[in-house]
Amino acid sequence: MKNNTVIAQNCDTTLNHAMLPLCVGDTLEALKRLDGFLAVCKDGPYTSSAHYLKAKLYRGLGKLDDALKEIDLSDIYLKRTERTEDELKMLEVSHINLELLRYESFASIEDTCDWFWRSRKVSTEVTTYILRMERSDLLALKGDHKGVLSVLNNMDRSTIFGYSGCVNGQVAIESRISWLCAKSYLALHDTVSAIERLVDYALFRETATSDSILFTLKKLLYQKYSKATIEFEIQSSIENIVFAKRVGAVCYSTEYWLFGRKIPNMGHLSVDALRAELLQNTRLQYLRE
Repeated sequence: MKNNTVIAQNCDTTLNHAMLPLCVGDTLEALKRLDGFLAVCKDGPYTSSAHYLKAKLYRGLGKLDDALKEIDLSDIYLKRTERTEDELKMLEVSHINLELLRYESFASIEDTCDWFWRSRKVSTEVTTYILRMERSDLLALKGDHKGVLSVLNNMDRSTIFGYSGCVNGQVAIESRISWLCAKSYLALHDTVSAIERLVDYALFRETATSDSILFTLKKLLYQKYSKATIEFEIQSSIENIVFAKRVGAVCYSTEYWLFGRKIPNMGHLSVDALRAELLQNTRLQYLRE
C-alpha cells in the first residue's frame, strides 16, 4: 500500500497533466483529464482544486448548473479535512492561472495590493473567499439575484479571510463585494439598498470597480434627491464628523457618516485631518457637481 507522501506526489503530477489542455484552450480534454484525476485521487490532495477547475470550465461552456455543483463539491472537500498549505496554494494558483488564460493579463481586484496576497500565509479563509465569489458570479449569470445577496451579504471582515495590514487590498475586495451586491439590488428594483452599498465605497479609488460605484451612485442619488439636498447632505457630513473613541480631550479615532451610512476605513486621529482630506476628495466633489 502506497504511503500518503507517494499518493500526494502522484496526485500532484496527475493534476498538472490534467491542466495542460487549458494552455491550448481544449476545454473538453481538460474536463476528461480532471475526471480521470478525481477517479484516482478522490478525497485526496488537490481534490478541491480539481472540482474548482471543473466549475470554471463548465462556466466557460455555459453549463452554469454543472458549474455550481462543482463549486459545492470543491467547498465540501475543502472543509472535509484539514488541507495542506500546498493544496490550498494550488487552488489559489488555479484561480489566478485561469484568470490569466481568460483575460491574458491579470489586473483584477487581487492585484491591487500584490504583497497583500503574496506575503500572507495561505489559508482556508482565502480559498473560501475564492469559492464564494465564484458561486456569486454563477448565481448572477443565472439571474438568481436573491441567491447572490445571500452569499455576499454574509461576507465581511470576519468571514472573508485574515487581513495583513494592507488597507488598499481590504478596500478593493470590499468594494467589489459592495458593487456586486448593488447590481443585484438594482436587478431586484431595490434602489435604497443599492445606494447604501454604493455609498460605503464611493469615496475610494482602488480599481475600475471603484469608478463604476461612483458613477452609478451619482446617477441614483440625482434620481432620488435634488442637487441642493445632495449638496446639503455632503456639507453637513463634513461638518459633523464624530469621535469614535475618546479619553478626556484626546481623540483616538473618528467616524464619518454620509447619507446615513458610516463610511469604513475613514478613521483618523484628528477631526481636522479627516475634514481636510474630505474637502480635497475629488470623488466627493464629483457627487456635488
